[in-house]
Amino acid sequence: MTARDDQTHRFRFQTGVSLIWLTILLASPVHSSVLINEVAFDEPTGSPDWVELFVTGSGPVSINNWTLDDEDAASGKEIKIHLSTPVPAGAYVVVYVDAQGTDDTDFSDNLAVVYTGTATTVSLAATEDELSLYSAGSQSTATLVDFAAWVTDGRYDGVRDQTAAIDAGIWSSGTAVALDDLGKGYSLGRSKDGADSNSVGDWVAFSTPTPGAQNLREAERIEPEPRPEDCRNGRDDDEDGDVDCSDDECSPGEECPVSPADDRTQEQALIPERPIQVDGSRNPFSPDDPDAARRSARITFNVGSPTVTKTIRVVDVRGETVVELMNNDVGLGGSAYSGTASGSVFWDGRNSGGELAPIGIYIVYLEGMDSVTGGQVTEKDIVVLGRRF
Repeated sequence: MTARDDQTHRFRFQTGVSLIWLTILLASPVHSSVLINEVAFDEPTGSPDWVELFVTGSGPVSINNWTLDDEDAASGKEIKIHLSTPVPAGAYVVVYVDAQGTDDTDFSDNLAVVYTGTATTVSLAATEDELSLYSAGSQSTATLVDFAAWVTDGRYDGVRDQTAAIDAGIWSSGTAVALDDLGKGYSLGRSKDGADSNSVGDWVAFSTPTPGAQNLREAERIEPEPRPEDCRNGRDDDEDGDVDCSDDECSPGEECPVSPADDRTQEQALIPERPIQVDGSRNPFSPDDPDAARRSARITFNVGSPTVTKTIRVVDVRGETVVELMNNDVGLGGSAYSGTASGSVFWDGRNSGGELAPIGIYIVYLEGMDSVTGGQVTEKDIVVLGRRF
């Protein structure tokens, strides 16, 4: 236990009513100074995957009994870090996953190496996975220190596994670091040691991994080719801020209909006549539909003026809110819709906790207020969530 941890515990004992607020205030700087710095999840046969941790703070941090989990491990089978020596500032800890070996924990070379043994069920997948670092054996938003998610097959389905990271404010909903599958022996690492803006932009692929050493120079990184926009999946694949048919890279077709007699642009063709409208071509929808275009509901809006502040909610038949797709012009994952009169949002069938909502009929509500005129805009539409038979 560090001196700062000890101080936190004394305050916790003495303050009573102020317990929760003061504990978080004192503990968070320690937590944020330990980061997942590099991950090798597709090592050659016979070589174990590994995770590199890095301490960015000004003093040593004890990570003894902290845990690593890919959110799929069986209860009690997560990786528990056994490291009695505090980690100095600027030092590395390399954790070899599902492997046996002799630990090196003296930090004489600014590095500790630990082996997890073979009793864990953490298995880092190359196509898609997540990794969480917790400051205790118990896993919750309060103990979550760092998180990363990646995908190499272009489709990320681990939204539910991000819940704690989203609630902790260290990751955005539905996002993952998009990588090209480069075969065996590459790694995912921060662009420089300790870079941490809580976004996928912190991460790059390295052709030459550096476990226990400084991440590589700019010229040695692997910069993936820009991903084209998939006009059927409801995601911003090329990360240009436009989704599906709102993206200029999507040509008109079955998913982006434009009448031959209509010379409007694709984006204009998507603007509904009503203030809010569920796209009938994907209503009903199902998250496990074999057709990717029908795995989410597209909900278009047109409030008539860019000065209208918008909130869009999905509610059940009892009137209880299931999820807010937009709250005062801020969408899921922090997308900004201020200054826009029309556009679209998507519902993947999950509630605000990341769990699939029951099948049934839901109501999409739009509420808007014009900051200039004071006028209000309200509208609703029906969306049906189904399941594949």
